[in-house]
Amino acid sequence: MKPQKKRRFFGSRKSKDFLGKVKKSSEMKEAIEKISKLYKLATRDSKTKMYNAGFFYNQMNHEISVALRYNHQLSLILIDIDDFKKINTKYGYQKADKILIRVGEIISEDLRTADIAARFGGEEFVLLLPETTEEKAFSISERIRKKIMKDIFLKKFKMPTHDTENKLGEILFDQANISVKHAKNSGKNQTIVYTEKLLKSFKY
Repeated sequence: MKPQKKRRFFGSRKSKDFLGKVKKSSEMKEAIEKISKLYKLATRDSKTKMYNAGFFYNQMNHEISVALRYNHQLSLILIDIDDFKKINTKYGYQKADKILIRVGEIISEDLRTADIAARFGGEEFVLLLPETTEEKAFSISERIRKKIMKDIFLKKFKMPTHDTENKLGEILFDQANISVKHAKNSGKNQTIVYTEKLLKSFKY
C-alpha cells in the first residue's frame, strides 16, 4: 500500500497566528481610541470643545519659556462676554450654551497652527499668540470682536461683547483682567490695551 499523504487543513497553526495578530491589532486600536477619548476629556471643554484652562496653563508655561529663551514676542488675548448673566436669565441656559459655542467657533476660525485658544471659564475665553506683537494682537482682538458683533446667529440675542489684550507671563492674566474690568467700567463693547497708565488708574 502506498503511504497516505498527510492532509493539510487551511489555517491550523498559521490561521491561529493570523487570528491572534488580528485580535491584538483590534485590541491596540481600541486602546488607542480609549486613550484619545481620555485625552480629549482631560484637555477639552465639554461645551465648546475648545481647550480647557488646565491645558492652556501648561501650554502657556511652555510658550513663556520659549519666548524668554529666544527673545520672541508672546501675546495673550482675554475675551469676556458682557452681561452674560443677564443673557442666561433672559434666554435660559440652553440658548446661553449655544452662544458660548458660537463665540468659541468664531474665536477659533482664524487661528494659526501655533495659536492656542481655550475657554477659560464661564463666559471668558483666552488666546495665546506666539511670536505676535502687541499691535498684531490688538488687530486680531478687534477682528474677533467685530465678527462676533456681526454674526447673524448672535445678533438674535442682542449680546454685547468686548475683549482685551497684552503680553508675557502670569502677569498676562493680571494685565488682561485689568483691561477687561476697565473696558466694562468705561462703557463696555470695546478693546482696551493694557498700559502702565491704565494700571495706575485702576481701582481694585
